[in-house]
Amino acid sequence: MKKGDTLGRIAGHYGVDVDQLMRANGIDDPKRLAVGRVLVIPTSGQSPLRAARKSPAHASAKASRQPPGAPPPPQASAPSASRPRPEADEALAQAQAAFDDADFEGSLAAADRARTLLSQNGRDLGDRNRMARAYLLRGMAEVGLDRDDEARKSFRKALELDRGIKLDPDQVSPKIVEAFRQAGE
Repeated sequence: MKKGDTLGRIAGHYGVDVDQLMRANGIDDPKRLAVGRVLVIPTSGQSPLRAARKSPAHASAKASRQPPGAPPPPQASAPSASRPRPEADEALAQAQAAFDDADFEGSLAAADRARTLLSQNGRDLGDRNRMARAYLLRGMAEVGLDRDDEARKSFRKALELDRGIKLDPDQVSPKIVEAFRQAGE
């Protein structure tokens, strides 16, 4: 969390209910939040990457920063109890921010860092969801770099980890949506 962040704004950004966000983070009083705190975003069952902005290949980048230190939205198709993985969550947030800035190489590097961190841990459902998100972000960045074959491989891996993962066609470019669709065939 950064100065000025509110649970309502963060919950809205990720498409989750404020009460869910409070429960997932053990927050009793939303008025007593520490700047710099890393929040766990609960699985909402909504479409993954809802917060992604249209900034893919051949489109102008729209910077849309998520709150610094806030983890990216989970990618499960069903709610799960997940252990906090602050380093992996931070790497995923960096991958998303780099993608949003059209820094596709930076996004790849951060997604790979998240994959490395997650491969060192046990695999609970939350870790599978994070790993799926890492592969999804990797695929999106690869499309941005015109590496469509590699993107489809990354998207396939994301789908192996979470068959319920989806992209919102209103939030990402048609080129990414098409590569993702092809990977699922």
